[in-house]
Amino acid sequence: MTKRVCDPILHLSLAVADFFGTKSPLSQIQYTVHGEVQGVNFRSFTQSRASSYGLTGWVKNVSGGKVEGEAQGDEESIQKLLKVLESGPSAANVTKVEKSDIDVKEGESSYTTK
Repeated sequence: MTKRVCDPILHLSLAVADFFGTKSPLSQIQYTVHGEVQGVNFRSFTQSRASSYGLTGWVKNVSGGKVEGEAQGDEESIQKLLKVLESGPSAANVTKVEKSDIDVKEGESSYTTK
């Protein structure tokens, strides 16, 4: 599976880790973000950040004014995404982020907005 990476430094570090067999195993999470998170570019913000961290998955608006998504990649990159989801874009007011671990999915190649 080829991982699409936008950050050249991250790309280089992943290539070196892969060469030496020290590449982190993939993890996948499902998350739900609560608060004022719709109509404030939250999905675009999330897609941009997740892609820059080399993650794959998706993000979408759901009923009740929440945003949910999935993210797959190395644990460090997932933790970075979760950290930025706690605040979101400047117009957002995040009150809670729920996260659960799910099974890794084969064949994902990008992070999309639904």
